[in-house]
Amino acid sequence: MTEFKERRRFPRVEVCIEVPGVGEARNLSADGMWILLENPVSIGTLLDLEFRLLPEAPPIKCQGEIMWLGYQKIAGGHTEAGLKFIDLAESARKVILNYVASQYQR
Repeated sequence: MTEFKERRRFPRVEVCIEVPGVGEARNLSADGMWILLENPVSIGTLLDLEFRLLPEAPPIKCQGEIMWLGYQKIAGGHTEAGLKFIDLAESARKVILNYVASQYQR
């Protein structure tokens, strides 16, 4: 029997976070996010991202690289995609890690 090896380095949580001009994040980790895209893109596309974990929080800004695309469009004509954060500042990564940890404690 083949064992499935988890490739994720960081835990992730379900979210509903708007990423203006890009789409809506549905889960988040310190490495990247699963997002419903507003517009079609190709694997390898780099996107400028700016999002807030909480309305009153400062924005997190970085680039994200599209790593995979869903095979079909889903609700509202959005395409699902996985993206990896490219130039995320270490301070922003810590903010995301703390946010994810706080969501697990709920």
